[in-house]
Amino acid sequence: MLTFSRYFIYFLLIYFSSCSTQKETKDNVLRISLQEAEKRTNFNTSEVISSIEYVALETSSQCLIGETVNISVSEKFILAFNSYNNPSCHLFSRKGKYIRSIGQRGNGPQDYLYDSYRVKIDEKSEMIYLVGLFEMCVYNLSGKFIKKLTLRELEKSISVRIQNITHWKDNLFCANIDLNSGKAPYRCIIFTLDGEIVKLFPNHIFFDTGKSGGVFNSTLNSDANIYCYNEQLFFKERLCDTLFRITEQLELVPEIIFDLPGKKMPTEMRGSLSQPVPDYMITGINEVEKYLFITSSKEFRQCLYDKHKKQLISFDSDPLLKKEIVAPLPGGAISSRTTNLSGFRNDIDGGLPFRPSIHIQNNHQKACVYQSYLLKELLTEEHFARYEVKDREAHKRLRSLLANLDEEDNPVIMIATFK
Repeated sequence: MLTFSRYFIYFLLIYFSSCSTQKETKDNVLRISLQEAEKRTNFNTSEVISSIEYVALETSSQCLIGETVNISVSEKFILAFNSYNNPSCHLFSRKGKYIRSIGQRGNGPQDYLYDSYRVKIDEKSEMIYLVGLFEMCVYNLSGKFIKKLTLRELEKSISVRIQNITHWKDNLFCANIDLNSGKAPYRCIIFTLDGEIVKLFPNHIFFDTGKSGGVFNSTLNSDANIYCYNEQLFFKERLCDTLFRITEQLELVPEIIFDLPGKKMPTEMRGSLSQPVPDYMITGINEVEKYLFITSSKEFRQCLYDKHKKQLISFDSDPLLKKEIVAPLPGGAISSRTTNLSGFRNDIDGGLPFRPSIHIQNNHQKACVYQSYLLKELLTEEHFARYEVKDREAHKRLRSLLANLDEEDNPVIMIATFK
């Protein structure tokens, strides 16, 4: 027979488990309710991040990088693709020293043809992947050209358009299928660098696009989050409430179901010409060892899910970094809007917010990018006076960086190590 104290402990366990934003389904699939998240005005970096490192990329005539840049960070290298003016790709050391340029833009068989590419360094295979809208180019770390895959040929073979190509491992890549037609037979594809189709995952959601023959919210219907973590591949369509893991046997296994209020997804939202963005639609997701990072459309809030505490927290951007932007319009009118810098409020060194956007090939670090002119413009004495800095030595290092930084210098990479 249970004593009174045991009854009381048992009651507390039941009570606190019922208050959690995390639940388990019968199949042990995690359920997270965004509506039940603890809401905050902001979230401090010191709560989940142990240290912040800044890497100023070397600036020279050989490796100039403009406003639009795609970055990949590995354990030893940083790769930057400049999409501004004269597109170019450059390899730097992890300390920011320029090593070499990778390939060149042109019409040659070993050149990349287009202006914008997603980039990826894979240190294990010593390969560099440049993924554009219509082609994928591969070089090794020494800059030697390896392979080019024309994506249009791959798309013709399955009569659909592919998007968000992500390198998984070895010679395998994953992409989602454009679902805007309402009749696409597939939702996801696994293929090789040679253009060999390894797996096509069937689509089960079909809809009528009506007389328009297309859909208004095309990004919602066709986009997906695909990311690698701990050498595993994860897949989530925007208009779907489930995050899937793609197994070694190439099966879609549900990992997390997000309880999303409002319209049922995906059936009620697809094919609509007039439906607004649904409440709490997840627009971005990635993770490290202890935390899951979620971006939600609901008031553009950000969420952090603590895997150990089984707790979800949502927060706004730092209110101290809101900025009014006024732009002239034709006819003498003006456009005014308020923008802010999203991310965790940086109380470690008093710098700009940290956005966990760039994946690093380990389980405890993420990175983001800031243009040098933005750091010089925003990190003023007035800004620093607003913060109670946790790490004085880190603050001194940040000030030293700013003193040696010019507004026209290459971007600065901000790397955070999570607890």
